[in-house]
Amino acid sequence: KWSPGGFVGGAAVGGVKAPVAPGPKAAAKKAVTAVSQSASGEISWKSKLYDASVQKVKRTMSKDDFVFSIQDNPLGGFICTVGSPSFLVKEYTSEDSCASKRLAEHSAAKAALKAEFPEAFRELSMG
Repeated sequence: KWSPGGFVGGAAVGGVKAPVAPGPKAAAKKAVTAVSQSASGEISWKSKLYDASVQKVKRTMSKDDFVFSIQDNPLGGFICTVGSPSFLVKEYTSEDSCASKRLAEHSAAKAALKAEFPEAFRELSMG
């Protein structure tokens, strides 16, 4: 089908399919997914560790201030260690093997927050 702006509906143009903007149903589904993820109650331990660290030293951070090292666990999953010479007294390792690298990073950040910023950790754990 042709329209003044070109082909509509993803019609092929010279063997190449023209892009089609997502319809209202796709946009609505994306919005529902975003809302359900934020409503899940998961704590972003990495963000909370960054926040507490910045408050402690009262300066902005660079992307290199924290180093997250992820290793494969021979028994399955991932283990992460986080360190920061600027913000942390020592390195901290995720408490358990995690199903994803992202979860391993959050687990290590949680361990660091619990040890270095116990009051912030307690507030988050109670909330």
